[in-house]
Amino acid sequence: MTVVVGVDVGSGRARKRTGLCRTRDVRFLVSRATSDDGNGLRADILPRRCDVLAIGGPVVPPGYPENARRGVERIFSVGAFQKHCRPAASHVRGGGRQLRATTTDCVRQLAKHVATSRELLIFPHVITGTSIVETFPNAFLAVMLDGDVGPARRSADRGARFSWFLQRCREEGRLAALRDRIDWPDVQMWQSLETCSNRDEQSALVCGLTAGCVVRKRYVAVGNLHEGYFFLPPWDLWASWAKQGLAENRRLPECAAVEIWINGPPGDRRAVLPA
Repeated sequence: MTVVVGVDVGSGRARKRTGLCRTRDVRFLVSRATSDDGNGLRADILPRRCDVLAIGGPVVPPGYPENARRGVERIFSVGAFQKHCRPAASHVRGGGRQLRATTTDCVRQLAKHVATSRELLIFPHVITGTSIVETFPNAFLAVMLDGDVGPARRSADRGARFSWFLQRCREEGRLAALRDRIDWPDVQMWQSLETCSNRDEQSALVCGLTAGCVVRKRYVAVGNLHEGYFFLPPWDLWASWAKQGLAENRRLPECAAVEIWINGPPGDRRAVLPA
C-alpha cells in the first residue's frame, strides 16, 4: 500500500497552525495541527512510514545559504507567471526567510518518517535518498486554468488567490480531469478537494495531491538539485499560457540552470517543450 502525505507549513515561525493530509493509510486524514510550543508540526500524527512527503514550502539541500536566490522562484516570478502565481522570494529578509527556515525545520523533523525511494531516477531528490518534494499550491492550481485571472491578480493576499484558484478548478472540472489522469483511488481525498472550506486543510490537500502525482509518475518538476524544484500537475493539463510562459522563461540567462522534468529525467535544454 502506497502512503503519501501533504503538509502545508504556512508562512513563518509565528504561525501556529499547519495543514496536513495523508492518503491511503489505514484512514484518510485532513486536519490542522496546532503547535503552541513553536516546535513545528507534531510528528506523531503522521503514519510511521510514508512513501512520498510533499511540503508546501521551500525544500532546499542541507547547508543552502539563507540569502541565496532560487532559480525556480525566479522562473515563476516573471512573464506570464508574474500576474498568475508569483511565489514568495524565500531569500528576502522577513517572511521569505522565515518560510524557508520553517520548511527546513519541518523537513528535519519529518524526514525520519519518509521512505528512501525505490526508484531514484523517477524524480529528482533534493534531500538525498529521501522522497520529499516541494509543492507550490498556488502554481499547482493556476497552471491548469486558462482565461481571465483578474480577481486573483488584484488580491495581495496569496491565501485569497489560492482559494480563488481552487474554486475555479472545482467549477471548471480541472480536479476531475486530474483524478482521471493519475487514477488515485482515495475517494475521500477527492471529495474533500471538492468540498473542504478551511484554507489550511485545502492547501494540505493540494500538497497531498502533488505527492500522488509523483507516485503515479504524472508530474512536471521545475528547478535543479542545488536550489530545489516545484512539483506541478501533469503537462497535458497545463493551460496554453503556462506552457508558453515556461518555454519563454527557461531561456532567460538567470534561469539557465533550471531543468524541466516531465514524468521523468529532463531532456535536452535546447529541445522544444511538448505542445
